[in-house]
Amino acid sequence: MTRPVGIMLSALVFAFAMSHAFRTVTPIMAEQLQSELGTSPSALGLFAGAFHLAFAAAQPVIGVALDRWGPRRTVLVAFALSVLGSLVAAAAPGTAVLIAGQVLIGIGCAPALLAAMVFTTRRYRQDDFARISGLIFGFGSLGMLITSTPLALVVEHVSWRAAFLVLGVLSAATWMAVFLLVDEEPVDASQNAESLSDALSGLGSMLFYRHSAGILCLAAITYAGIMALRGLWLGPLLTERHGLSVVEVGNVAFAATLVGVFSPIVFGYLDRGARRRRFMIIGCSLALAVSFAAISVGTPALADVALTIGTLFMSGFITLQYADLRAAYPPEQIGRALSMYTMAMFAGVAAMQWLTSVAASWGASNAIEPVAAAMITVAGLLVAGAIAFRVLPWPPGLRLSPEPKEPQSPL
Repeated sequence: MTRPVGIMLSALVFAFAMSHAFRTVTPIMAEQLQSELGTSPSALGLFAGAFHLAFAAAQPVIGVALDRWGPRRTVLVAFALSVLGSLVAAAAPGTAVLIAGQVLIGIGCAPALLAAMVFTTRRYRQDDFARISGLIFGFGSLGMLITSTPLALVVEHVSWRAAFLVLGVLSAATWMAVFLLVDEEPVDASQNAESLSDALSGLGSMLFYRHSAGILCLAAITYAGIMALRGLWLGPLLTERHGLSVVEVGNVAFAATLVGVFSPIVFGYLDRGARRRRFMIIGCSLALAVSFAAISVGTPALADVALTIGTLFMSGFITLQYADLRAAYPPEQIGRALSMYTMAMFAGVAAMQWLTSVAASWGASNAIEPVAAAMITVAGLLVAGAIAFRVLPWPPGLRLSPEPKEPQSPL
């Protein structure tokens, strides 16, 4: 018997929530990793970025798997690696093995977001996409609640290793939820005989669309900036600048995450069509840059907490970027477009983790607060991304002035 669409989507969103949990563990573990394993700031950035780099690198294979086998089987095969990676990380004798565990976890979580988006594309109307994707991002963000106060308590009273074991158990529960609640999708052999080399070629062909450049430039920066704050620098911001404890940092993360749960839903309902959506995306990107610049100034603790929560709320506009992507490409190419976008987004997260760590190290060597150097770097990149999104070619039908007609096929 076919299960309700909402129940199946909920199970896939549960997997996406777990991927959120894994990608935001660094702030609550950073202090213990540095003291127990001797993890340097740059290695800490590599640890935080390893998940996202592995996540991005796996996307072409994940795209083929989703086309051939559908969301259920793809998530079941991949997510087992998240359980394994959790165990590897929990038992890590050093930073290198810890990063290896993160790579396994990143590959395991790679289909989580894309599976939910592909499922939505196939099961819901295009007019509902912004609203449904807002719900996906909103409820998926609940995973970050795990890495706020609850896991902070585990880290403080037990250890960071125990926290990874908790995440491993939750990953196993996620796998079971997908196994029990998501139906297999019928596979059309005529549409699913594509080889990996053909898929990579098809993915590369998306770059031949002139409007892909602006979309990808901003995709690589907005979510990356949010994750740099929530997934790496929130801990140092509040502990080193203001002397808060790990649990207090967890409490701030909990409040910020609750706000972040509802913001994508709010922005999804604010969507007013393709052209207005684009200007809203530009405005929100610039507002986000201002928020990061304000955090870099070094305000009192209460102000930094308020800025952090406000920044997490602003992150909800990313759901509009997905709606913009859906409108920018033909329906038959939306799977490749989503894969291309997700690769850019998570490669951007890995790069941002590394860049902000380099900026922080440079700041420490030049009598500049490391967190301030990291935050101003994010602000500058957000401004650059918003400019690129505005001035580079727009999709056909949205352009401000006549341009050469877009080819029906990019090749």
